[in-house]
Amino acid sequence: RWEGRYIESAETGPFQVQVIPQGKGSYQLWVRMGEAGSRYQVQGARENDRLVFQGRFQVVSGTDDAAYELTGEISGNRLTGSFDSPEGSGRIELARVARAQLVPTPRPEGAVQLFDGTNLAGWRRADGGPVEWRLLSDGSMVAAGTDLVTRDTYSGFRLHVEFLLPLLAEARGQERANSGIIVAGLHEVHILDSFGEEPTKGGCGAIFGVAAPRLDACLPPLEWQAFDITLRAPAVDAAGRQAQGAEITVELNGVPLHDRLQLKDFRRAPLRLRSGGGGVRFRNIWIQPLAN
Repeated sequence: RWEGRYIESAETGPFQVQVIPQGKGSYQLWVRMGEAGSRYQVQGARENDRLVFQGRFQVVSGTDDAAYELTGEISGNRLTGSFDSPEGSGRIELARVARAQLVPTPRPEGAVQLFDGTNLAGWRRADGGPVEWRLLSDGSMVAAGTDLVTRDTYSGFRLHVEFLLPLLAEARGQERANSGIIVAGLHEVHILDSFGEEPTKGGCGAIFGVAAPRLDACLPPLEWQAFDITLRAPAVDAAGRQAQGAEITVELNGVPLHDRLQLKDFRRAPLRLRSGGGGVRFRNIWIQPLAN
């Protein structure tokens, strides 16, 4: 992701670009102009050691509708370009946003380490066969074959899961790196390379098929990310009647995506990591049981 300013006559403002590899040297760029502007798509291609891009998009502001022609290049950590519009011409100057690498979050007191990078003792293959997931030398495991489930079952809990998505540049949609964390036996917190996409019920951080995340908090592939999931079991009153339904709260990379979302169905069950596709990696998984 690149951030900087656009300069047009006497006007200046923020400008953001997200770059998504599409395979075979082609790229999709999402650009955002202004404080809360809409996103616009342009295409780019690699030429030697730089990425060049150009495109045309319509900027709607109030009752105005203006066509912009944007051209530019990315070289190293700098993005520069120019644009033409009915109001005149302008330029953009952006720098790549440097992200600090995710430091594994230590488990709090009372939490159980489900995966510490050394073994899979707390897990089994979902269908009872031999585990196909592989341990890697960096302390992570890579998804392969059949899903994994925990040997123990859980009701309410706080769960921390760190994951890394491989880059499958030529794949599209659900064919990109894909996995999920299934809680309460049937609700999937979806894992997908949906960096740069608008939030949907099938994107990263969605409760798959049920609720889209509040916003896109997914990082690019090849960067470690973290889910923090709080699941609260249904509450019952003194007479044993359900007083409150099950709720789930989800954060991705510290960004709230779902806040106490009501779940229609619930049961005590193992945690399940979907194998999915593309070889998603996991590390540092811990769980802290919560009282009902």
